[in-house]
Amino acid sequence: MPVFHKVEGGALIVTVDGDFTANEVVRVGNAGLGAEDVISPAFLLLDLTGTASIGDDRLQTIADFFAGPATPVAKLAVVAGKDVATAIVGAATASGMESDSFKRKADAMDWLLGV
Repeated sequence: MPVFHKVEGGALIVTVDGDFTANEVVRVGNAGLGAEDVISPAFLLLDLTGTASIGDDRLQTIADFFAGPATPVAKLAVVAGKDVATAIVGAATASGMESDSFKRKADAMDWLLGV
């Protein structure tokens, strides 16, 4: 499955690997946010490093979901290429969410969990 979620160290990690649809990312994100072992609002890491490319339509759908007011996320870390991360973090910041972009997953986890 190219999109999956897991909980690690108290943070929800949504990973996209390979070819995917934006609806798949939203479905898996919702499933992860609704999991019993995920605190709400969540500390969420969105890892898009395994994707070849993301078109504008998919990027907008993903940004709208993760940065949207109905999504229970307290902090959002995005690990992705600069242009993708900038779009998602920009949408999250505009909605008042604490968010940042990272090149490495380890740095994102440290920031999310305050290490």
